[in-house]
Amino acid sequence: MSERQEGFFRTFFRYRELIFFFVYREFRVRYKQTLLGVFWAVLQPFSQMVIFTIVFSCFGKFKSEGVPYPIFVLAGLLPWYIFQGALTRGVPILLNYSNLITKIYFPRVVLLIAATLGLAIDFLCAFAVFIALYFYFGLSIHYGFITSFFVIFIQFIFTIGFLCFISVITVYFRDLNYAIPLFVQLWMFATPVVYSLNAVPARFRIWYDLNPMVGLIHNYRQLLLYGGGVDWMLLVKAGAMSVAMFYFGYDFLRRKEKNISDVIGVR
Repeated sequence: MSERQEGFFRTFFRYRELIFFFVYREFRVRYKQTLLGVFWAVLQPFSQMVIFTIVFSCFGKFKSEGVPYPIFVLAGLLPWYIFQGALTRGVPILLNYSNLITKIYFPRVVLLIAATLGLAIDFLCAFAVFIALYFYFGLSIHYGFITSFFVIFIQFIFTIGFLCFISVITVYFRDLNYAIPLFVQLWMFATPVVYSLNAVPARFRIWYDLNPMVGLIHNYRQLLLYGGGVDWMLLVKAGAMSVAMFYFGYDFLRRKEKNISDVIGVR
């Protein structure tokens, strides 16, 4: 089987040691010479939760579907936090490793996987805060905590596919490095992170639901906070779009892989 034809999971297994080396390097570099270290992984989503609670709950009077708003918004921020982090680190990663890419060959998807998996520790730290708040508000643990990781896996598939596509485009159009933070911010408000899906008018849902993160975050929140109530139609739709994005993005990366070194080398 040629390198170009090699499947994603086969590549993952074959280059697993290199992937975890990059995961370790990304994590180490991210918190190197910081006073708070990995505590930033807790502080960022927690501070956002506090700000959104003040703005949208206290002033905006957003409804939180029968649970305290802080835990409601944090349940949406957890998956969004790792998605946002993966985009922030993954989009420019081919350019950041240009010296390595132009010298030796390895599947470029390895870097994108590492950028995404490197956030696992951050996610677990933030999730620990979520658990603490969960008990603080008198809620009880249920099976939804286990099944919610299935939604995270679908999100991983979507994130990798999207990164495969957008990171290659960034090699050709460097302006995307500056546009991505704004794009991600707008995307968050087009996703039910700080508000309930029920707040979206029915006439807009046919277009709104085309955002895969809508189905993922809504169902992730349903599983964590309510232990069920999964919108299967929305989840299947989000899953289908995620798989389609994954296959399209991964194929796009593999087709452009040989040219990436040349393009980076002449700029």
